[in-house]
Amino acid sequence: MSQEDILTRIQADLVARCKADAYLRAVPILGQDKGYTQADIDEALGIVTTVGGKCGACIVILQPLARDSISEMRDGPMTLTFAFRVLEEPVINTDATSGTGKRALALARRLVTVFDLWKPIGMANPFKPIAQTIKPVEDDAAQVCFEVEFETSESDTVANSYVSTPSISYTGTGPYSVTITCPTAGSVIYYTTDGTYPWSGNGTLYSSTFSVAAGTTVRAVASKTDWIDSDAQLKTIG
Repeated sequence: MSQEDILTRIQADLVARCKADAYLRAVPILGQDKGYTQADIDEALGIVTTVGGKCGACIVILQPLARDSISEMRDGPMTLTFAFRVLEEPVINTDATSGTGKRALALARRLVTVFDLWKPIGMANPFKPIAQTIKPVEDDAAQVCFEVEFETSESDTVANSYVSTPSISYTGTGPYSVTITCPTAGSVIYYTTDGTYPWSGNGTLYSSTFSVAAGTTVRAVASKTDWIDSDAQLKTIG
C-alpha cells in the first residue's frame, strides 16, 4: 500500500476509532477528508432545527499537516500532525433535554486518552501529544473551540522510482535538428517548443529528431508507467 493510500486510510480510522468510543460517539464526528458543510456543523451544534437526537457539540477531524523530516533525502519519511477540533455551543449543549451533556474540554481530554500512543498502520511511531496538546482556538462556527494535536512519522521504507532527466541536444546552423534522449529504459519523452510544462495532455510525444528555428525554447520531461516523472529539461536552441 502506498503512503498516499495509508494517509487516506488513517483519516477513515480516526473517524471510526472516535465512533467506537462510547464517550466520543455521544456527539457527531465529522471527517474533513469526506467533506462537510456549514449546515452539517450547524445541525450538529443545534443552531438549526434538528429532528431528534442530541446536539450542541461536535468533533471535526482535520486534514493532516506534514513536513519533510530529512530534507536532504528524497522519499524520506514525513513528520505528520493530526488534529481534532472540538466545537461547542454551551447554552444548547448543556440543555437537559436537547444537549449532549459532553462539554468541549471534556471531549478534548477524552481524545487524548483514546489516541495517546495509538499507532496507525503504516506509521513508524505512535501518536505523541505535542507540547500544547489541548489548546483553545477561535472558530466562527462555535462559541467554544478546542484543538487536540498529535504527531507521528511515516515509515522510512518508502521507495519510489524516478525517471532520469532527459538531455536535449541540437545540430545545424538553422533550422536546427533537435534530439532528446533519456537513460531510463522504457521511458517516453514529451516536449514543448513554447516553454510550457510538457506532459501527455500538453506536450508532443517525442519519436525522432525534429527541426526548430533559432531561439526556440525546447522543454522536455520523461515519463514511465508507475514511476515519478523526471525533472524538466529546458534548452534555448541556437
